[in-house]
Amino acid sequence: MKLTKLGITKQANVLLGAGASRGASCFHDTWAQSPLDTDFFDQIDRLKNTSEGRGLSKLVEFARKEFGVSERLAMEPFFTQLESLNEFHATLRVDRGRRVKQYEKHLENFSGYLASTFRALRSICSGGSVECEYHKQLASALRSGDSIISYNYDCIIDSALKSHAGKKWSAATGYGIEVRDGAEDWSDHSGPGRIANKSIRLLKVHGSLNWRRHNDGGVSLRRDPYEDGERSRDEVVPPVWNKRISEDTVLGEIWKQARNGLRTGPILVVVGYSVPNTDLLSQVLLRVAAAEGGKTLTHLIIVNPDSRARRKLMSVLHGALTNKTTIIELDSWTELVDLL
Repeated sequence: MKLTKLGITKQANVLLGAGASRGASCFHDTWAQSPLDTDFFDQIDRLKNTSEGRGLSKLVEFARKEFGVSERLAMEPFFTQLESLNEFHATLRVDRGRRVKQYEKHLENFSGYLASTFRALRSICSGGSVECEYHKQLASALRSGDSIISYNYDCIIDSALKSHAGKKWSAATGYGIEVRDGAEDWSDHSGPGRIANKSIRLLKVHGSLNWRRHNDGGVSLRRDPYEDGERSRDEVVPPVWNKRISEDTVLGEIWKQARNGLRTGPILVVVGYSVPNTDLLSQVLLRVAAAEGGKTLTHLIIVNPDSRARRKLMSVLHGALTNKTTIIELDSWTELVDLL
């Protein structure tokens, strides 16, 4: 990764949390934004009456009917409760009935709700495109062998790699899993020069909306990640507390690569990740990677307006920090772009 203002070019890992998408430039002037866990229902409620987001109304209506209008719902606790209720009735073999079947239905439709959300957001963004100038600048600064670990379902960083990483990025090999079809829609190798021997890696540890999963492993890439149509539940990891990664061979491989990758580059850039208390698997990933192999960081760059979240992340990563580690705390994407 090239950090021009700091005068350094070193191998880097970049971790993107929900705040990285929330702060994308395409949402600056919109009346709805990429949802966070805490305001997921607020955001989709704003989008439910658009032509592209009409399918969201069923989820909003169900949530209010099931849990009441006075309770402020967050995404992960809501879907965790649905999963628990569904398993409770299944385990006790209680008559599931029409109401109980709704729990499983909404869990199964989660990836469809996400696609509807970003399809609706795209319709209100300037130019009708969910793309971000900050993500593009980041993609330009990355070098062959750098890695991105993304917790986001959307394809903002995927689009940025296609348009601005050039021959350093290959969708055929960069996702860390077998891509059978559609890679040509997510890479641009035009122009002079040779394709890099080692692609930038984009490890989407919670799945991706441009994936179409195959039953025997591997994925095909959708040309339009937010298209309307049938989607399987396993395209993304539902936002529940117990994320069963070990039961998924595709995502399990991605998590292994994320762990190994975090033990390599001397630079770690973390954008918009707030270390949720319930996201224990991600915390373990960071703690283990920081503690193993004796690898320490020369630079830790944290982009998050919440100073408490920045302190918590430093605590999780303390095993990789020394008195020689340069720690840079930033409030926004624009401050990070200034370093690139």
